[in-house]
Amino acid sequence: MSFQLDTPETAKGSHKRSVGTKRRPSTPTSELQGISKHIKRTSSGIFIEDRHSDRITDDTYTSFGLPTDHTEILTSDHDPESVQPQYLEFHRVDCVDHEGHDQAIYSDRPRLFKNDSRVTQLHGRHHVVQNILSDEFAAEHPLVSFIVVKDYDCGSYYEEKIASNAFQTVDMPKNIAKALAKFKGHLTFLKEDGPEAVHTTERVYPISQELKTGIARLEKLYPQYESSDEDELQSLMSPYLGIYHLRKNLHEGLLDTFHDLSENQIVHVKLLVDYILTSHAQEYHEADHEFVNFLVTKSHFSKLYALQEIIVQQTNEGPIGLVISKILRNTAQRIDLECWGWEFDGQFHKQNRPVTISWPSEDDEVSLTDLGVFPLRTANKDLKELLEMRGQQFWKCRKRRLMEYDSLSTTFEFQTTRNRYMIDSSTYKQMHPNATEQHEPQDPVSFGSESPPDPDFLLLLPATIRGYGFHDKKWSRLSVKGLRDVEWNRDTFKDRLVLKQKKKDLIEALITVHNSSTRKLQKTDVIEGKAKGLIILLHGGPGTGKTLTAESIAEYAKCPLYRVTCGDIGTDPESVEKYLETVLYIGTLWQCVVLLDEADVFLEERTPTDLQRNALVSVFLRTLEYFEGVLVLTSNRVGTFDEAFKSRVQLAIHYPPLNSDDRYEIWRMFFDDMLHSDEKTKRRDLESKLGLLARQKMNGRQIRNIINTARQLARFKDEDLSYSHIEQALDVAREFEEYVTATRGHTDEEFAKAERLR
Repeated sequence: MSFQLDTPETAKGSHKRSVGTKRRPSTPTSELQGISKHIKRTSSGIFIEDRHSDRITDDTYTSFGLPTDHTEILTSDHDPESVQPQYLEFHRVDCVDHEGHDQAIYSDRPRLFKNDSRVTQLHGRHHVVQNILSDEFAAEHPLVSFIVVKDYDCGSYYEEKIASNAFQTVDMPKNIAKALAKFKGHLTFLKEDGPEAVHTTERVYPISQELKTGIARLEKLYPQYESSDEDELQSLMSPYLGIYHLRKNLHEGLLDTFHDLSENQIVHVKLLVDYILTSHAQEYHEADHEFVNFLVTKSHFSKLYALQEIIVQQTNEGPIGLVISKILRNTAQRIDLECWGWEFDGQFHKQNRPVTISWPSEDDEVSLTDLGVFPLRTANKDLKELLEMRGQQFWKCRKRRLMEYDSLSTTFEFQTTRNRYMIDSSTYKQMHPNATEQHEPQDPVSFGSESPPDPDFLLLLPATIRGYGFHDKKWSRLSVKGLRDVEWNRDTFKDRLVLKQKKKDLIEALITVHNSSTRKLQKTDVIEGKAKGLIILLHGGPGTGKTLTAESIAEYAKCPLYRVTCGDIGTDPESVEKYLETVLYIGTLWQCVVLLDEADVFLEERTPTDLQRNALVSVFLRTLEYFEGVLVLTSNRVGTFDEAFKSRVQLAIHYPPLNSDDRYEIWRMFFDDMLHSDEKTKRRDLESKLGLLARQKMNGRQIRNIINTARQLARFKDEDLSYSHIEQALDVAREFEEYVTATRGHTDEEFAKAERLR
């Protein structure tokens, strides 16, 4: 229920009590008899005990916060509809830790007065002996809308407000003083009136039915705390958090907020709201000032979080937005919240999240950052923009989408692609049915709409999302902030691939037509579903550009590259078939270019003696028949191919050993990449040696390795990269190559030719 509702039994400490009654057992009759000579009934109908009879007047009711000329309307002799409702203010004193006095209620603010002793209870002048929360009291005072009860602690008053030298001891002979030592406190008197006490807590008890109805309406707007027993009398406890958080709306549109209440009920609610906003104006202003400056003190910690508002929680994954649905605990040291945010597993659903905020330091004032959780309203504009931009990115990924993910590369190597991930939560859920919880979609979100359902929706989306990495073939949690749209490098195929132009033209034509809409009209096989895929074989020696061609094809076609090696697939025919079916299914679903690198083990000619290899080849052939995507096979042992593959390959491209012109282009492209990077190089020195380097018989991969080695050598020596560094790396590599050739008696190309591998 809103505004920290509690019952009198739970109002303070663990002991039970009720307003207007004694803690110790006694009856109103005996109590009245004992003090009858000091009791008078005021014209307002309230019994008060005159603690200082020489000071009491007939106007004591003015201590209740009521104007003198309205006194007569408090009683039941007047029509409640004809006058404005009022409220009464009382002061309740507890003396648990001082002298154990009875709890007492006063109509004026308590203090110690002149001539009071050290053991005198904190008190006012006018002691109220009625049960001010009884039905009888309410019946006698129909115009009292609510009662304000302020609580005071007797012991704290003595410690904080009264100096030790404020009392004077009664003069008496030493022998008498010694005999009365244990009554020493009674033998002192206060020299002058003490300061008024400051209340520790404050509660409002609704009396009129009109106000109770209005409060019930407020509780629907701010359903924070609930009493354990609905039959118990409920109170509103300072600092009236519901009013604090709703005060702007209440002030600007009270009638709109309570449109279903009667005019008289609204008057009662307005009286309560006006009282709270007036009496707590300074306190609320101080809290607002702290929060605006991104600070909070212990005294205002409980006011920081409001129901149904968005908070920002700092996590290892970054800041996330949540909505507060319940406040379970709210103290100066710890606040427990129940919040919710959006989760996504192919459908959006609300996910409850408990949040605990503990006071982080011994200091009385801390920055909201130190709490780890703070309201979005207190954050700067940049944080809200960050959440909105991240939410927009997440919203784009609600459907299947290929994205790039920021990652640092530690080696210098030209890459046609960065790490790319397929964001496809529905497919993940389908592939891992036991890894995700089943949720019924709440507040269904339309996927077809280009715009999110409401402005706050983007702020509440998760900081991470699952994505499938094509480089490691794993599902991973990705920071949404690190995702960005793919930048396709279509120029790689035309400008960087060292391959004859006529071969490039064929590849370009096949890829373009296969991916166009016209391919749906093609049917060249009598069996439905067969021979719809495009299979390209790239064969030649190592480092001649086969893998780069496959990567370039994917870039040109604007398709993800799904690279598979024999190590990924295995050698068991049953598991191979299952794995290939999964790969080709994903390849078709995500429209990938599937690269089967070094595919020789699946392409080798079948023999009568090797049944396992025969099974592998048969499985591979059968699986390819119904693949509808683009499959690129690379091999450097085409001489061992099974003849059945020849008819299934639509285009076979041969990559001969690099000649000097090819090597010249490769060296030049690598140098250009370094010159356009942050690498410190001696440009003219390197360019002047291009012809010399091109004459060195090396493949593309060896050239790349030489450059990487030379770069690291230059960095180690803290020098600009020059030809001398490349020459040093080249000499070592050449020495190794010459040693291997001398040991074998032939080069790799000579061996491959002799063995009829290529």
